[in-house]
Order: sequence, then C-alpha cells, then structure tokens
Amino acid sequence: MPLDAERTTTTEHSNFVWCHGSTILPYAICPIMSIENIIHNNDKWAICTLHCPENGSTVAQAIMRGNAIAVCNGSYKDHFGTAALVLQNGNSQTSRILRAHVTPGHPDDINPYRSELGCILAIVIVTEAIATFHDIAEGTIEIGCDCQSGLIAVFEHAYDTSKQPHHDIIHEIRRKLADSRLTWKFRHVDGHQDKHISYHLLDMWGQLNVEMDSLAKVYWNETKPLVLPFYPPSSYGWSLWVGERKLASWDRESLYNHAQSTPILEHWSKRRNIPHHLIRSIDWEACEHAIKLLGLTRSLWIPKWLAGFAPVGKVQKRNMFQDHAECPRCSAFETTAHVLLCPAPQAQRQWDSSLSNLDQWFAKALTLPDLQNAVITHLRSWRNQDAGPTEVIEKVKAGRCPN
Repeated sequence: MPLDAERTTTTEHSNFVWCHGSTILPYAICPIMSIENIIHNNDKWAICTLHCPENGSTVAQAIMRGNAIAVCNGSYKDHFGTAALVLQNGNSQTSRILRAHVTPGHPDDINPYRSELGCILAIVIVTEAIATFHDIAEGTIEIGCDCQSGLIAVFEHAYDTSKQPHHDIIHEIRRKLADSRLTWKFRHVDGHQDKHISYHLLDMWGQLNVEMDSLAKVYWNETKPLVLPFYPPSSYGWSLWVGERKLASWDRESLYNHAQSTPILEHWSKRRNIPHHLIRSIDWEACEHAIKLLGLTRSLWIPKWLAGFAPVGKVQKRNMFQDHAECPRCSAFETTAHVLLCPAPQAQRQWDSSLSNLDQWFAKALTLPDLQNAVITHLRSWRNQDAGPTEVIEKVKAGRCPN
C-alpha cells in the first residue's frame, strides 16, 4: 500500500465505481522494509533465526522462473525437536535463505515426524512472505524432504482429519497451500545418505539434506537448555487447549479428563472416604491399562460394583426383586462392601483362598517383595478392619505393617 494512501468510500455500479471523496488516514502506515514485516505474529516463530539476503530477491526470481527449491530436515532427542531449511535458486547457493527453528508443541507431542512437519510449515511461511513482498502472481517451488509420510499427509491426502497425529500443523500447512498463488511440487529425499555414500558423490538434494540435518543438530545443542515449550495460535479454524497446552490433534480422552477429572475425584474421595492427597496419588494411567486387560465384560462390571449397583440385597430390594436386603450367608444388611467383609465362615474361607492365589501370582510375576507385602498386608488389614486405609498406608510406608 502506498504511504500516501487515503481512506475513501466507494459505490460500485454496473460499469464503474463511484468515489465519494477521501480523507487522510488517522494513523501512519508502517512501510514494509523486509519480509519479516509481512509474516503474521502467529508465524513469527518460523523466522527467529532467518538469514534472508536482499529480502529473498534471488529466491523470488527463481520462483517466477520455476527454478526455486527448498530442502528441510529435522532433529529430535529427549522430547525436544529442531529443524533447518534452505531455499535457493536451483543448485546455486548464491544469496540463498537459511533458517533453523525449534519445533512448536508440548514435549509429549514432539517426535521426528512433528519436527519434519514443522519445517515444511516454516518453508511455506517464508516462501509465501517472499511471494507477497515481491508481488509474485504465479511461480513454482519444489520441496525436498526425507519424511515421506509427512509429504503424503500434506500434499497427497484428499483431506485432513482432526484425529490424525499432529493435525494442528498439517491443517495449517494445507490451508496455507490452498490459499497460495504458487505451484508447489515435492519430492522424497532419502535421509542420511552420507552414511553409505561419500558426501561429494551425492546429488544436490542429498547434499542439502545432509547439510540441513547437521544444521538442525547444531541448533538442537544450542537451544535445548534455553527454549521452553511454546504453542503458536492457529491461523485457520478452531484450536483445542487444555490449560496452557495446545492439543496437537483431537483427543477426546484428554478433553474429558480435563473437564471431569476434578469432580470425579472429589465424588469418590467423599464416597469412599479417601483423603484428597491419597486419591490423587493413585496411578490412574496404570489402572486404565490394567482394567483394559480384563476384557469388555469385566471392565464394565468393576465400575458397576464400585458404584454399588451390583445385584446385592440392598439393590435387589430397592428394585423390588425381593422383599428383604439380608445377606444369604449371615443375614446382615447386604451391600457390595459387605460381600467382601462378610464374617460367615464360608466367606472367610473364600477370602483366604483368593488372597493366597493373589500372593502366589505376585511371586510368579516377580513382584518386588516390599510391594507384594504392602498389598497383601493392606488387604488383610482392611478385611479384618484393623485400621483405616490411611493408617494402613502410613504403616506400610513406615515399614511396620502387621503380619
């Protein structure tokens, strides 16, 4: 936009546009001095170490001639990723553009695949900024990457879905490409070719891939201790956040846990009289894995039992399936808890047999002796009502459990 542009109101007619006058803008137009000024704040992470001679004029000319190429490569270790890219005019390294960056996202989401996708996105961001800065109406650029699955997800799939891994980056790339005036080509480049072939014998694509791999590793060593996880906002559509963490893809379980975990824990803390600090110390992920191993029938039955809806005397009477709520073995009021605590001799024998089988299974599974002793002691104390859950756990921790 010219620096002396003025605001005006226009009316469009069939074959002309009527201008109703103009006025000086109340604010100054900042001149666009570099491609960095064009890039949206959401995408600034992609240019923090950008080396772009002459605002990419050489690459811009290559784009218009159809000779522009871009090669990227990522590096990943210890839940931290970096990537490097180069844009240049064919095999000429004159005034080429270099760039390295840290892969955005949560450490649990970072992997080699995401590092490669983040680099493809950075190439698109920088290339589109060059095209806008130099007012390129049409042109061509070819991307070379050693992540074939990433290239397929971006360029070949008919559509993207929110459930696919790293959908946040894939969707961002695909939307930017859909809005681009350029023609985008891609090729898969075999990675780490220098391990089997001398670097000087590699073709241009192979050499650039090796060079970007080295640059990404150097940048990883420089930034790993310094850069915290960051989450660029999405430029297109919705994004999902859990607290300060942006989700990389649709995760129903994470969203449900975030929305419901606190009320659920509070409910069971009150219902089972479990102190807050103890109920939050339970390894719920291990419990989830264990209950899935039981199969569908038993995994549905256990929550029903814990919630007190099993067909015991109390429930049967309430549902009018019988006219009493007595335990068939001892005539006491029968609840799910009473089934486990029933003092009848037959119930005691069944409990002792089950506890013995569990103890043998622990030994067969090579369970740590201290852990085995803690579990068996806790169950036995609970059955005998020698101590409450809190007291038993404290005794286990102190190493003075009753035998």
